[in-house]
Amino acid sequence: AEDVAHLEFVEAHLERSARLAVEAAKCESPEDMTKFMKTLAEAFAVLKPGEVLLLPGGWTGLTKTAYVVYLVEKEDDASFALTVCNSGEGLEYHPSKFFSEREAFDIPAPAGAGQEEADHLKLRYQTCLRLPG
Repeated sequence: AEDVAHLEFVEAHLERSARLAVEAAKCESPEDMTKFMKTLAEAFAVLKPGEVLLLPGGWTGLTKTAYVVYLVEKEDDASFALTVCNSGEGLEYHPSKFFSEREAFDIPAPAGAGQEEADHLKLRYQTCLRLPG
């Protein structure tokens, strides 16, 4: 019974994320995007601490298309964490070091960055950059 409850919980979150992705894909104008951003803000507002939205993203260039997944996690009533997962080209530019299953990965901060900025840049998974709230 507990497993079924967990699966139903995951299913509901995936369905919500899928509906948002479909809505985003329909945007054809700045007005459409403005309307969608309001819908997205409402989706963030109803998240409970610990809940996550998965949002597809990426970009199209002249010669390449890249896909990423954004995970928006509500940490508490005042902050969200954003995790950007990339599985395509460019992974060699995101070196990481594994500490433990529960801890984050460290990545080098940009040259000249202070310790606070360096501490802020963390990876949960080798292909994901996590920006805590």
